[in-house]
Amino acid sequence: MKRYALIIGIGEYQHLPNLSKPVGDATAVYELLKAEGEFQDIKLLTGKKVTTKALQKELKTLLLQRGENSDLVLYFTGHGFTVGDEFDQRGLLATYDCRKEQQNGLSFTWLNNLIQQASLSSLALFLDCCESEFFIENALLQTSLSDLTKKSCFCSAACRTFEQAYARTSAQHSFFTGAMLKALRQRDQGEITAFQVHQHIAPQLKAQHQEPVYIGRGDNITLLDYRRRESVAATVSEECPYQGLRAFDKTTAQFFFGREAAVDDLISRLTRSSFVPVIGASGSGKSSVVRAGLVLWAERQGWRVLGPIKPGPRPLDRLQGAFDGVFDNREIGEIYELIETEGLTAVLPRLPSGRYLLVIDQFEEVFTVCASKERQRQFVGCITGISQQSDSPLKIVTTMRSDFVTPWLSSDALTKVIQNDAVWLGTLQNDPLKTAIEQPALVQGYTVERELLALIESDVKAEENCLPLLEFALTQLWDERDQQAHTLTAAAYREMGQLRGALNQRAEQIYNENGGNAKGFKTDLDRDWCRRICLELVRIGPEGTDTRRRQRRQDVLDKGKSEKEQETINNVIETLVEGRLLVADKADGDANQTIDIAHEALMNGWERFADWREADRDQLRLLQRMKDSYEEWLGKAKDNNYLLQKGLLAEVRERWAELKADVTGGLYNYFSRSDEQEKAEVTQLQQALAKAELREVRTKMISLPPAKAVDKTLLAVKAVGDSLEKLQGEVIAPAQDALNRVWRKICERLKIEGHTSSV
Repeated sequence: MKRYALIIGIGEYQHLPNLSKPVGDATAVYELLKAEGEFQDIKLLTGKKVTTKALQKELKTLLLQRGENSDLVLYFTGHGFTVGDEFDQRGLLATYDCRKEQQNGLSFTWLNNLIQQASLSSLALFLDCCESEFFIENALLQTSLSDLTKKSCFCSAACRTFEQAYARTSAQHSFFTGAMLKALRQRDQGEITAFQVHQHIAPQLKAQHQEPVYIGRGDNITLLDYRRRESVAATVSEECPYQGLRAFDKTTAQFFFGREAAVDDLISRLTRSSFVPVIGASGSGKSSVVRAGLVLWAERQGWRVLGPIKPGPRPLDRLQGAFDGVFDNREIGEIYELIETEGLTAVLPRLPSGRYLLVIDQFEEVFTVCASKERQRQFVGCITGISQQSDSPLKIVTTMRSDFVTPWLSSDALTKVIQNDAVWLGTLQNDPLKTAIEQPALVQGYTVERELLALIESDVKAEENCLPLLEFALTQLWDERDQQAHTLTAAAYREMGQLRGALNQRAEQIYNENGGNAKGFKTDLDRDWCRRICLELVRIGPEGTDTRRRQRRQDVLDKGKSEKEQETINNVIETLVEGRLLVADKADGDANQTIDIAHEALMNGWERFADWREADRDQLRLLQRMKDSYEEWLGKAKDNNYLLQKGLLAEVRERWAELKADVTGGLYNYFSRSDEQEKAEVTQLQQALAKAELREVRTKMISLPPAKAVDKTLLAVKAVGDSLEKLQGEVIAPAQDALNRVWRKICERLKIEGHTSSV
């Protein structure tokens, strides 16, 4: 049986007040039915093109030419109204060019007559507009669908004739369509019928003082059949639908399930706010919600997405770079300067027409990777002005770990954003969790054993914020799937150590080159570089708040002292990337390729990695402080005032034997320069003290009486010796003067007394 659908959403009117919801509502219904409904053809009509004549033509083509013995779904949202008096009342659906006084919209009578002529097998009609009950109340459908042996009909109207179809300004969808979408997304119901949708809608709208009504004849009409879609995975795909430790994005969105409610909430907040932070614990799926959910939605709505960017050590530089593709080479320099001096709000008037979404992922890097407080304040001040622009063409969405809310709150502007507009991401559980586990496999034509699902649910309940661990376990499980039965099994899950064991087992297989044909490290040198590389990619925080720290691949390779050692480092990196423990991203060419830990979950999920970090946290923290100071020095154009200072330099010297293996390249040069500067300063201080002491000796010698000639001589000789020793072989003027004074003038002669005989 052929199935068709026509989805109509009119929010812009030539002669009537505009509506904010219809286009978004219609688009959401269209995308859901297109993705899940298995229609031969489904069409979306919105905007100025939906005139009365154009809509009538579309309906005639669909019902009369293509509708024979077909199933048809019609959905309309926009203005609806009745005209005339009680003896001659007509109902109209308002098209773009409709004039209420001329009654030239799409009349219910016309639509009824068209349906009567069509040879449909079934019709499901949903009307989300004011006074939509008129279509049912006056029994217009009853005559046209009286031949129940041939037709099944279901018509659902958003409200009674004397009511309006409501929508909350802050909500993403109208009451009716929002409830309808939730009903259609109930995958666990298997088959979704038109009557089930109404049953789901009715109680929700009743709470909003709006009463939906319906008429149904013949068989119950199936709108979506998830069971059928699952069973017909005619083409079984062997591509892994799970993402390991990586976030879902728009390229893998077809496998992203379970967070539909969070995505809807995020979109809803974005419609009324210009700055929306998404906050949740590490491992709660923040990046996936934004990258796979929001970004895909925004692009389908015609928005231009900037990023995602990660702040890094110089967040303002990353922010400026996000606009490179928006402005040409003649303008971009001026845009950079505006961003730095006046903030993002100054750029808004310069943006080409359209809507823009800036995504800042891992916002906590502003407080961790960026060590400069000055840079932090500058970046925060630059972006927060957007939150005050309610009609801004540019909107910002950030993701951030919840354990960094405290530094976020240190900014008044950020505090207001988090109080008013934050989306807090909780734990994935119950039906959404099942959906996230089962649906990706079903899309590929595989099933998940009931026992396996129960085991995973139990493990997830016992493990906080474990979505990355779960995705990694599912990715490993996919490698062990039963390809003949097209099933993921509980036995394979147990064998690989279940939720936490899967990641640890995989990492250990690579580290020790065991576990079948897993590529791993063959020598102790490989394993030592594995440890050093992993620690290089972590920022050690106070009280265990460790975070990822991306590095340029070349900077890590430069730690090798020879070409052969650099080759070893590169092979270790490639092995870790191939094993899904690290990720390598390219930015601006191979020279700037970065490597990163696939997810924070690896830091504790791999027990050996956790042990490495705990083995000497003080040493790792000291190395981190040294790197922070180095970054600050680079940012200050290598100003000597920002070299390692006093206490920190002393600590580095004290633990140099332990640190020197990790202090290489530019960092080593920075240390050497700091060391030399302090030694030079100490030498200068010592010489100044020596000169002061010599001047004091000269003064003391001069003040001695003539009778103390020997004492004067001794002081002068000592002054010369001290000058030679402390001033690098130089005899300075005060010492020379002292010596000259005692040698050039005889102050005393030896008297021979007490002898009476001749001599």
